[in-house]
Amino acid sequence: DQEFIDAIMNNVNGTVTPTPTPTPQESKLQVIATFNEWDAGYQYTIEVKNEGPTVNKWEIRVKKSDITIDNAWCVNCVEEGDYYVITPLSWNAKIATGESVTFGFQGSGVHANPVEFIVK
Repeated sequence: DQEFIDAIMNNVNGTVTPTPTPTPQESKLQVIATFNEWDAGYQYTIEVKNEGPTVNKWEIRVKKSDITIDNAWCVNCVEEGDYYVITPLSWNAKIATGESVTFGFQGSGVHANPVEFIVK
């Protein structure tokens, strides 16, 4: 095995070549939320903008105490503990550098102002 021989020879010569550790590129997803409200409800339009390297999946969490999501479009939305977990569909999971995807949801009742969207 040449890799094994090279490692031994490097140690014999007094040099050690460190194995580089890959550093993951940090996601730079940004959530831009706009909303309209009326007597008993509201509608949010959410833009997920990518300022970093291309991502192939993403997730947004929002506290159920901040909003109520009655229905959503262009995403999957499930309840998990104290949060709504919003994930993309197959066709809008990938966001290239400088691009964005948009989705929306409707809710009813009172909502927090501001609502905190946690993006991953």
